[in-house]
This record gives sequence, structure tokens and C-alpha cells, in this order.
Amino acid sequence: MTPKQAATAAAVEDLTTATATPAPEKADSITNPSDSAPAIPPSDETIAAAPPTNADQRVAVLVVRPEIMSASDLTNKIVAIDVSPSDSIVGVRTAIVAAGAADVQMSEGTTLAILRVIDGEVPAAVVTVGPPEAAEVWSSEIPGFKILRIPLLPSSGAGRG
Repeated sequence: MTPKQAATAAAVEDLTTATATPAPEKADSITNPSDSAPAIPPSDETIAAAPPTNADQRVAVLVVRPEIMSASDLTNKIVAIDVSPSDSIVGVRTAIVAAGAADVQMSEGTTLAILRVIDGEVPAAVVTVGPPEAAEVWSSEIPGFKILRIPLLPSSGAGRG
């Protein structure tokens, strides 16, 4: 492993650990929409489209190589994804296409999606799918990579695909 890969892997490990341990107040805000936190402020480079104000809204967080500036740069490219039983590859792909990436291909593999990006095998990887509040842990850049947040369409919820 190169020093750059080691540094990136360490940063990803920190983010992954934070993702795996959600704060209790986040769970409450999801179950009670009237108490939910305000939406993440949009950023020109990290938000592909403005998400609707919906308590059930979910976003896909992608770690992308530096040459990827927006979702449309993923046109005709392969995006790595690790899928849990509750995630929908079809729903994530549909959201990426709606954000401007025509003909994007989703790829599951035996190697973690984030490692496939770090190793240069693919230009992007879906690292998490969840409510916008849970995606906040990915707000800081990973050295040498960018973060894109793609709002999932309301009809692309869990269990469809």
C-alpha cells in the first residue's frame, strides 16, 4: 500500500467508524419529522440537485476521483457500490442518472467500493445511502478525492431493486 493509499484508508476508516455509530438524537429526528434538523446547506460542487423537503428523503454519498466534478462526469462510467439488503442499486442508479449521468453502470464487487476508488479501478463509489443528516459525516474531503451527494428520488426507496 502506498503512503497516499494508507493516508486515504485512514481517513476513510475514521469516517466509516463515525458512520457506523449514529448519534441517538439523529434517530429521534428521523422518526419525528417535526423535530428534524434543517437540511444540509447546498454546495455548488457537492449537491447534484436540490432535495425535496421530505422526512423520508435519502441521499447517496459518493467518493469520486478528482477529475469528477459533478454527477454528469459519471456518464458512461462505472460506479462501485456495496449493497446491504436495505439498499437499492436500481434506486441509486436512477438518482445518479437523474442528476445528469447518462448510462452510468453500477458494479458490485468482492472488494469494498471505497477501496476500488482508492486503487483507481473505478472513478466513483457509493459509500453510504441514508438520510441527509447521516451523510453529514462525509462533509469533509478525503485527501485526493471529492464527495458528491446525490438525492434519491422519492420512488427509489429501500427494498426496490
